[in-house]
Amino acid sequence: MFFKKIFEQKRVYIFMFVVGLILGCLPINAFALPVSSSAKVITAAYRADQAAVSAFLEKEVVVERLAKLGLSADEIKASLSTMDEHQLHQMAQKVETLDKAGSGVGIAVILLVIVLIAILFLYMTDRKVKLHNPVTVEKNS
Repeated sequence: MFFKKIFEQKRVYIFMFVVGLILGCLPINAFALPVSSSAKVITAAYRADQAAVSAFLEKEVVVERLAKLGLSADEIKASLSTMDEHQLHQMAQKVETLDKAGSGVGIAVILLVIVLIAILFLYMTDRKVKLHNPVTVEKNS
């Protein structure tokens, strides 16, 4: 119960608040450099992103859905060729998350973490949860 004694003191909360405030006010060290936009350099990452997006767009379900929206394959290829490296990378990331969606493992992990946090909170505050069966009412016929 060492932690319980520590959290009972207001000085700990004030210290945590001050440290959080100081860390929140520190500047981020970021440097901006000029970029030459005259020559388009195609990197391996750009090609990989382009291949991932193209493979996704060639799936039958996607082709049918885009056709329902009124987009042809030529229009899609033209818009892909006009995208810069950053836009294409964002689209490739979204395509990868769409392919992986639906596994449910992430939701299970999140629920487990929430339950563990709740149990830890109850343990730290010395609260107890009592489970009991509700009384069932019998109907006389």
